[in-house]
Amino acid sequence: MDDKNLEFEAYFQQKLQEDREALRNVPYSMDELKQMYRHEFERIKSMPHLELQMEPQPLDYETVNYFLPEKWECHGKVLFFIQMTSC
Repeated sequence: MDDKNLEFEAYFQQKLQEDREALRNVPYSMDELKQMYRHEFERIKSMPHLELQMEPQPLDYETVNYFLPEKWECHGKVLFFIQMTSC
């Protein structure tokens, strides 16, 4: 097993222990749970760095795409234009 798989297995076992009460009542198999936790693990590992500041700051496409939902609404109107800049 390579380092990434070992790291995931440790993460998976930890999450099983943390969520054991909630997992008692779910209809998922261990393989399905493992797949869901792997998706979460990969998402956490690929999270771009974001430091919140009080003043506006330029954001790159990957950061915006990661943190914003697919459809972003404000007062019932879909916001379709966000100026992207490269850092």
